[in-house]
Amino acid sequence: MIMTDSPYLLELKEEIHRHKLQDMAQIFKALADTTRLKIMYALVHKEELCVKDVAQFIGSSTATASHHLLYLKEHHIASSTRRGKQIFYRIADAHIEQLIQIAEIHSKEQ
Repeated sequence: MIMTDSPYLLELKEEIHRHKLQDMAQIFKALADTTRLKIMYALVHKEELCVKDVAQFIGSSTATASHHLLYLKEHHIASSTRRGKQIFYRIADAHIEQLIQIAEIHSKEQ
């Protein structure tokens, strides 16, 4: 007996394809790293931090902090602004901020 997908499942498969699940997975992958999540947590609560402050906050070198921040920026999770010799980072948009806040609330309910 050959099984075929129901119309509902076909529609769902098309919808998944349109929403680019791979892109969504990349966001969660980026946030799955404890250090990067710690950075994002700080940015939710402080709005903007320079690389030196991020390094101090996560207890690393500025090179390590820069590496994590660049990863977040490349995945459109953080954005940056240069002011003189310093680069300041912030959350890229409200959706990312909401994800962090929801995760924080959810983890407190556990």
